[in-house]
Amino acid sequence: MATEVTTLNSVYEYGGSLASLNDTLVVSSFGSQTSGELVVEDDDGEFDFDVGETATWDENSDGGAAAASYVGGGTATVGIDLGILGSVNLGSTVDVNVFESGGSSWFYYPGDQPSSLLDGLVTEIVDTVGLGPLSVLGITSVAELTTYVEQNALLTVDLAQTSTIAVCYAPGTAILTPKGEVAVETLRIGDLVTTADGRSVPVRWIGHQVIEKLFADAHIQPVRIRQDSFAPGKPHRDLLLTANHGVIVDDLVIDAGALVNGTTVSHVPKSELPSTVTYYHIETSDHDVILAEGLETETFIDYVGRKAFVNYDEYVALYGHEEVIAEMPKSRISTRRLVPESIRARLAAQGNALDQVA
Repeated sequence: MATEVTTLNSVYEYGGSLASLNDTLVVSSFGSQTSGELVVEDDDGEFDFDVGETATWDENSDGGAAAASYVGGGTATVGIDLGILGSVNLGSTVDVNVFESGGSSWFYYPGDQPSSLLDGLVTEIVDTVGLGPLSVLGITSVAELTTYVEQNALLTVDLAQTSTIAVCYAPGTAILTPKGEVAVETLRIGDLVTTADGRSVPVRWIGHQVIEKLFADAHIQPVRIRQDSFAPGKPHRDLLLTANHGVIVDDLVIDAGALVNGTTVSHVPKSELPSTVTYYHIETSDHDVILAEGLETETFIDYVGRKAFVNYDEYVALYGHEEVIAEMPKSRISTRRLVPESIRARLAAQGNALDQVA
């Protein structure tokens, strides 16, 4: 049994327990931002914080640790009742993990501050209702509206006792562009990437998701595709993807997790991962095939909604609404048992050959 020690920032205290995993709370009932040290006795050796595992939370890391228990992970958003003007609900969310300690619920936001939700709600009210009608509530300026929102907004959480699924590239993944390979995290909207059939297409958006190892289930472990697993140069360096990211093999889209065989394709042990990882996904106008470390992989397809990414607000600001991307006309395989035997055999044979060389 391992002991995991993690310093958490962006933590907010709610003085009580949640009624359910899908609860609505008054934002003003939360304390101010704090930080502290979370220590977890990792019973299952998966380097995460699970329901039932022993833990302590030491706010401000001052030696006053109290027992802690995991509640769940998911998303949070905000809304507000404006009386006769109706209700306004923000469409975007932020990731949140919740644990209980010392009679309170502690909300940890790994990728964004909850203040971004309140700022977004103020903007939404101004855009949809306008300042004029708000005078019936005694509100005549954005500053007064901001104060009103801070005092009256409701936070709605949607939690599960597991974490959200990322479908992305790990940092450092080399993506082919007309100018050569670049690390995925350095790409920007408007940059060109090269498709497998040689076209240059612009990046429409880059979603990113922050995963805290301590709150991540085993299904979020990245998958490592070993160098030369499919053929020499495919990939030309070890490729790390999340398990649900599609790799194109023999005209099939196969989730990386379905290819795991323990030799050429394997899960990266959590013990090798840093405490926090940011994953990236590239969106183009179509569901395209691009080259990551020389291997054919898919661009964004909205199986996982854009709201799963911490920069969803950026997308909305750019495009106004979510656009549906048509899936490429290839069959998708998401479970190991459906992977064709010819592909499994090829991976196994290549693994044997690589082991002999090593």
